[in-house]
Amino acid sequence: NLNKSVKSATLNAKGSEPLVLAAAPGERPVYQVTITAEKSQRLKLELIDDAGRKNVEQSEIAINVVPNKPPTLKLVQPAKDLEVSPLEELDLKATAWDDFGLKRIGLSFAIAGQQAVDVILGENAAAKQKHEVANAIKFEELKAEPDQLLSYHFWAEDVGPDGNVRRTSSDMYFAEVRHFEEIFRQGQQSPGGQQQQQ
Repeated sequence: NLNKSVKSATLNAKGSEPLVLAAAPGERPVYQVTITAEKSQRLKLELIDDAGRKNVEQSEIAINVVPNKPPTLKLVQPAKDLEVSPLEELDLKATAWDDFGLKRIGLSFAIAGQQAVDVILGENAAAKQKHEVANAIKFEELKAEPDQLLSYHFWAEDVGPDGNVRRTSSDMYFAEVRHFEEIFRQGQQSPGGQQQQQ
């Protein structure tokens, strides 16, 4: 926004061609230019009026370009490989964070040899906030059988620097389905051992 019309208005940076500002429609002397912020730079505003005079004070515009980093994912629970029974429900929790916001957050799991299942747990999550997501995998509904191995990981999608959706995945973990009787025996304590302790 200027106090009068000028003959030329440019933004200048070292080593770059001047950016020419054009007069915007309307009665007030407003000049504008559209640029793509691909790198950090400092631009100086240079004005020349109809008499060929330049602006005494050159206003400076600083553009700081922040890189668009991939989302950060962390498995909160259980964050380790497990042994489960065919009747068990496995509760999973994770957190997701992104500098420019998340399109979707989800969980993928698959029993070895079967098609992976994607579960969407959140959409359009705000930037620079920690988002907690949770889901339960029900092995009984999956008709899981002993000695089968289930793999699982969380994922988050944001918009990458190229404008396309980018998916980032957490570490992958595994749950091995054990025989129900075997898990029961492992957790059992013999009565004789209790008597000896007493």
